Amino acid sequence: MGFRTYPKPSREIAPTSLNATVRHAYGISSGSLGMELASGALTADVYSEILSITSAGWLRLAGVWSQDATLRYISLKINIDGNDVYDQISGGISSSGEGFFAVGHTYKQQASGYTPQSNVLEKFRFNKSLSISVKSSLTETNKVNFRYLLGLS
Repeated sequence: MGFRTYPKPSREIAPTSLNATVRHAYGISSGSLGMELASGALTADVYSEILSITSAGWLRLAGVWSQDATLRYISLKINIDGNDVYDQISGGISSSGEGFFAVGHTYKQQASGYTPQSNVLEKFRFNKSLSISVKSSLTETNKVNFRYLLGLS
């Protein structure tokens, strides 16, 4: 089993539908890659869709993290073409800036830096639709951030 190669998407895009506020655009956030979104209002233990695309393309990067030091668990769910392909919950997070990547990054983000992470997936191809949802163990507003990079083909 070797590495797969994929054609480069024809253009990088901003989402067509968001349930959150765009915080940073590509290349603006301290040299970080992708778009960063605040979660908006979250109800404890209920998924909230943060990104919805109806088109074909590639998801190259997806990760979530906490914005403060309140103890919480964060979940990230990725649905491609109507199928849940990723659903992961963090361990207890109690540091600002701590979280995890699901796609396109091999390290876990923590307040003290990055540590190796083994359950990260390669980029995803979607043919019809992409939906990404986040969940927190707490009812809160804009305390979970999400970063993604995608392209339409």
